[in-house]
Amino acid sequence: MTTKELLKELEYIAQNSGVVVRREKGNFKSGAAVLKAKKLVLINKNATPEIAASAIARGLPEDVLQHSFIKPVVREFIEAEAALEKPKFEIVVKY
Repeated sequence: MTTKELLKELEYIAQNSGVVVRREKGNFKSGAAVLKAKKLVLINKNATPEIAASAIARGLPEDVLQHSFIKPVVREFIEAEAALEKPKFEIVVKY
């Protein structure tokens, strides 16, 4: 399966899972967020298909693998992305 085919499959899964995928211009990295109780994956228009696929896979709900039929290749990709360490954010307040 090519990266573009994988990306199409992930976009389809996201759409059926209630995740909004948007491609936007700007100076940002692709990633997932929750906006007004809706899951949203923002993809930079300049992002490669590999980066876009990774962002969508990481933005899918955790239970998507349990409740949907997903092609084995796509399932393996989602599981591999989920196994990667998620970025941790730290807020430092200085007085």
